[in-house]
Amino acid sequence: MNKTNYFRLDEIEPFKDLSLEGKEKLEKNIEILKYNIGQPILIGDKLPNSIIVIGEGEARLINNDGKQTQSICKFNKGSILGLVSLLRADPCESIN
Repeated sequence: MNKTNYFRLDEIEPFKDLSLEGKEKLEKNIEILKYNIGQPILIGDKLPNSIIVIGEGEARLINNDGKQTQSICKFNKGSILGLVSLLRADPCESIN
């Protein structure tokens, strides 16, 4: 089974210009995940062990100041999540 049955890498902006070799390497390491509406994708105090690329649907960056929770922005297909936390080696993203 092709791991990219749910979407094609060619349809996602960051991957459109990758070489065939690059796409093949990614396809060997892709894990397709499906989240329920409102389910946490990244938790602000836990460092992710991989990045997440939205292949379908949307997610929201959440701010919780202890008094209220509010959406800061919305991510759509092609958005890369978790990269900032990994580059900083410090968890800093809460995304549902």
